[in-house]
Amino acid sequence: MNHLMIDIETLSTQPNAVICAIGAVFFEPSTGKTGPSFYQTIDPRTSQNRGAHISADTVMWWLRQDKEPISELVGAKSHEIEVMLDFAKFIEGAFPETKKKYLKVWCKGGSFDFPILKSAFERSSLEGVSMLPWLYWNECCFRSLLTVAGAIGYAPPSAPLSCTQRLNRRHLSGRAGLRDLAAPDLPAPRIIVRRAMTKSPIKWAGGKTRVMPQLLMQLPKADCLIEPFVGSGTVFMNTEYRRYILCDSNRALINFFRVLTSNTERLIDTARGMFLDGNNEEQYYKRRALFNSMQWSDTGKADTALLYAALFLYLNRHCFNGIYRVNQMGDHNVPFGKYGAPYLPADEMRRFAEKANDTKAVFIDGDFRHTIPYVMQLAYDAVIYCDPPYIPASKTANFTAYGKPFTLDDHRDLVATLLDAHRQHGTRAVISNSDTPETREIYSAFNLHAFSVRRSVSAKSRDMAGEVIGVLRGDVGRNSGACGAWTSTIENLRPAAIWIGFDLAAGFDNGEPSDEHA
Repeated sequence: MNHLMIDIETLSTQPNAVICAIGAVFFEPSTGKTGPSFYQTIDPRTSQNRGAHISADTVMWWLRQDKEPISELVGAKSHEIEVMLDFAKFIEGAFPETKKKYLKVWCKGGSFDFPILKSAFERSSLEGVSMLPWLYWNECCFRSLLTVAGAIGYAPPSAPLSCTQRLNRRHLSGRAGLRDLAAPDLPAPRIIVRRAMTKSPIKWAGGKTRVMPQLLMQLPKADCLIEPFVGSGTVFMNTEYRRYILCDSNRALINFFRVLTSNTERLIDTARGMFLDGNNEEQYYKRRALFNSMQWSDTGKADTALLYAALFLYLNRHCFNGIYRVNQMGDHNVPFGKYGAPYLPADEMRRFAEKANDTKAVFIDGDFRHTIPYVMQLAYDAVIYCDPPYIPASKTANFTAYGKPFTLDDHRDLVATLLDAHRQHGTRAVISNSDTPETREIYSAFNLHAFSVRRSVSAKSRDMAGEVIGVLRGDVGRNSGACGAWTSTIENLRPAAIWIGFDLAAGFDNGEPSDEHA
């Protein structure tokens, strides 16, 4: 095979543009067969630092593309010199100097790809020694060939895929390359692999264990993660942000997290005493009454806050399905669960406290209408993740965990609050909810990614249910201005992690909230 097809992705249209990806494959046009292939990404900073050009318009074009190829490109670590040397060796392995004259090189854009490639080779060559592995008179423009073919009535099955298309196609089908030439598989993208979930110390209706694989693919990189509906803290435990601001309208929950973080071992010891003699209806209802008699104002005293937190954990692990539900008077009213041996999550509590202290996590009680505007004063380079009570898929599926319903108007207020944060501070936002017509209407400012998970709450069976994860679109609200360098603009788009090796539909079922051992 003496024909080589090359495709590049760049951050400019100038002849000295930064190259961020190179793909190539040997092929035989007479048969359509393909041979050895090459694909590598380049850290754009290594090119820019050596004089290569970055265009703001091109970077903004990249920002409008799918997240998958962007995440691969911004994750590149290879130096430009290393990649160009590897590319030259790849070509010279098939066509050494003695056979160089027989090599035909094709690009989709003779006036674009070739000058940029030559510039990169020139930057990487030793002084006075050219690294270019082909002869300029054997350069062929694939776009010109397609134009001529079209003029005479012939159209190939499809045009060659760009590097961007290859990246997208790889994520969708596992194959990449020149579609019309049936190119072989290219190397798998760099990913962050997590093999196990870090469990929350509490059970919670609507816990995110089942959707973490999908959620992590949508959460952008940032310095701080803000959660106005922290719930069980599963997202907090399974992400890797430097700082966290964790909020919830459930004051008992926030008190539990605060005490757990500041007085871990004493809380574990106190709860252990309750667990030892508390697995019976008499003790359960007695302690539930004590819990309901306590006031939020009492938690200003350390001993009272500790007792309130221990009772919260006891009720969570001994009540029916681990559900936190209150009546119109605000009293916890979930009946005794009748479990054989309720689990004291001491290890999970210690891991939660360790991470909370390491990240200096802040716990705030309050409604999202107040907490989101307030924490904007505390956070820098933040992303907001909202997991509000889901919009019910049907009337029979309506589960009210906190007594006061979370209405459609509440959801609309949430969207308005997130939009305000975006307009004023440029804060990115991600939401999760059920996949319903109401959800799609109310959260229309978000790009919604639909998937299915197994039901857990308000369902007679664990059938599949539709959910969405929404990412606030950049075109609705504040424009942060000029993009600047590649790294400062794109870095935050990298997914926090990609989960592999699991059934994404089932997710990670650790029993939230219905199983005994969460």
